Amino acid sequence: MATPNFNFIQDPKVLATIQVISDLVGNDFNFPYDSSQQPIDAVAKNAQALLQFQLPGATTLRGYADPSLAESMGSAINSLMAGLAPIMSVYGFLLPILGVIRGIIEVLCAMMNPFAVIRAIIRLFKKWIPPFIALFPPLAGLIIILGIIKLILAITFYIMTVVVPTYQLIKHNIKVLEKSFGPNANDQTRAAGKAKLEKLLEEFLNQIGVLAMLKPLLEIITLILGFKAGFPCGKGKKGHITVSSDDTTCCGDLVCPPELKRGAITGRGTLIPASFGNAAPFFAFKLFTNHSLTPKLKKYNQSLRDQLNQQLDEEVDEACAPGGDDSECPTLRVRIKSRRGRSNEILKAIAKISGSTLTVISPSLATMTGAVDFEIEPNYDVLIMRNMIGLGCHPDIEDAKAALEARTPALDLSIAEKFPEVSDISGDYNKFGDDINKCFSQLKLKVANIIVSDPPYNTDDIDASQDCMLNVLNNFADDMKNKLRSLISKGTDKDNSDFSVDKNIVRADGKDKAIISVIPRDITGANLTINLPADVDVQVELFTDLGIITNQHLDNTTGQISADITSPIAGVASLTAKINSDFISDFDGISETVRVIKVRFVSDAVLPQRRVISTPAIGIKAQTGLGSERETRSK
Repeated sequence: MATPNFNFIQDPKVLATIQVISDLVGNDFNFPYDSSQQPIDAVAKNAQALLQFQLPGATTLRGYADPSLAESMGSAINSLMAGLAPIMSVYGFLLPILGVIRGIIEVLCAMMNPFAVIRAIIRLFKKWIPPFIALFPPLAGLIIILGIIKLILAITFYIMTVVVPTYQLIKHNIKVLEKSFGPNANDQTRAAGKAKLEKLLEEFLNQIGVLAMLKPLLEIITLILGFKAGFPCGKGKKGHITVSSDDTTCCGDLVCPPELKRGAITGRGTLIPASFGNAAPFFAFKLFTNHSLTPKLKKYNQSLRDQLNQQLDEEVDEACAPGGDDSECPTLRVRIKSRRGRSNEILKAIAKISGSTLTVISPSLATMTGAVDFEIEPNYDVLIMRNMIGLGCHPDIEDAKAALEARTPALDLSIAEKFPEVSDISGDYNKFGDDINKCFSQLKLKVANIIVSDPPYNTDDIDASQDCMLNVLNNFADDMKNKLRSLISKGTDKDNSDFSVDKNIVRADGKDKAIISVIPRDITGANLTINLPADVDVQVELFTDLGIITNQHLDNTTGQISADITSPIAGVASLTAKINSDFISDFDGISETVRVIKVRFVSDAVLPQRRVISTPAIGIKAQTGLGSERETRSK
């Protein structure tokens, strides 16, 4: 940044202090009374990185100060907050509506509906609910609070640029006032000098008054950060989120009885031949389970044949009766596995339940008599179709819910509970404002005494007030930066972060390179490393088993961490990346695997003549780490 120009400041130490502040805050935060920075470029002010406020839904709000009216960075800050306040108010208003929608989802889970609805509910949990849940404060709140901290830092930097020049201009005018008491001065000159000091105090107060603009907005955001979400149809199971008792009834025992839960009835039993109706010998078998839950299944083992034959002119197809084959019709089946050295197993419909004994019709069971392992498998589609259980009991829906819970844990915690460092931001900001006002009061008292007195004037108290403000500003800025680092570190999602290369085939000459790109994102997909203040970064480590990685750097305008990989020898490099000590991974809805990108280094002899590589656009998450390739090899 260019050296500021102040014609009323001669002290080299003061000029050095101003230069340090200039280097810290950047080009956009212009100093008042600096003749080298006129006219003001309001377009640049509105585009300042710290004022690009990210909102839920991948939108960004920026300052909109009129270029013809903007006098300083304060204009852009004020215009941003003027637009941000109503947006955050509306977001707070929407939260109860989100809760109502969540209630509708719970009703759907508890409904007794035909099984055709099952697939729609599964799609609801897999496709529609994840982005919906991303709007809830425990997830979306992170990007909001990061935006607030950046805005607080912008305000802090702005005041930093105001402090020293204004104090020095006040000192300069005190010296001018002191000279007005000389032999050639008059009362009118002295009155004008005192009036100038009063105006400077008023101007200084107006400049630091930007602090008050953020207070009501902080109160709204503090309330939002205290909201909790919870997961639809939560059960409070160990390893899952803990929910209130009101949330447990959605998929409770009335909707999904314990005996029908997946894997509820398993064990060892004895299989022997038995007679059943007109079935031929060794066609029917009894399985003695001795399981306490087996008798409770009898009411679910409905025979469609018995129910409808009395009402229809023609009998129901035997294949769709519980005593038939393993078609889709039976409500209950049993999986039997031999324990006599054979690996075969048979899944058959249960024809009859008497106490803890099951009757199964299948001649193939003749080779499995004796001790067996068994597992009773409810036919969930049919049970739901016949209104015996609710949709929330279906294993596919349970799996979809479990996968979603694994990706969005602790939804019953507010953002303030998940990130304790944010709970005191409002209090810290209020204390910051109070400390600034105390320093200003010291200046105000000194100037007031000078206005009503005659020289000589001692300006030591003014220097002390300036040092007081700089100390408060620097300490508070450091504290906000530390919070920013902590939040980015905790909020980075290893499964949602980008990790890619611009090409997968590179000449093995030690000069040709592939460019590695990493963009840390949170669980909602928001870019966490875009528009960061100076000296705030995220820890990214890159690894390879072949070649050399160099030139790692952060592009603050895109949030992309890039590096080069080269190799003097041919081979295939396997690249991995860590963000805050966690490897970037892929999540398939059930499990995580470390993302590995392959880069092939080849000699000139086998290098393709033409390579067309498609690279994901910045800001769009790459689905895989590999670019697409079309090659035309040398003939």
